[in-house]
Amino acid sequence: MYFHLFVKRKYDKKTYDRQAPWLPWRILSGLELFKEVILDFKDVAYIGQAFGDEIFRVFPNINPCTKIIAKNANDDVQYMINRAINTKL
Repeated sequence: MYFHLFVKRKYDKKTYDRQAPWLPWRILSGLELFKEVILDFKDVAYIGQAFGDEIFRVFPNINPCTKIIAKNANDDVQYMINRAINTKL
């Protein structure tokens, strides 16, 4: 069983560089019940380092049975995803 989630973010001058620290866990809440989760980053221009780290490093370490797949990520988003995945602690 898999779950497909569309990630969308509205931009304005006040919040462009700010992301709520709880946002990754709000998005991922309950997704440990699925074997595969597809995150669709269409129309997302940028994700922060902490956001990518929580979704693509921390969550998979806690929930190894759930596979997170990124879809339609632009170069900037894919860079942050790769950076999170390749971080070794």
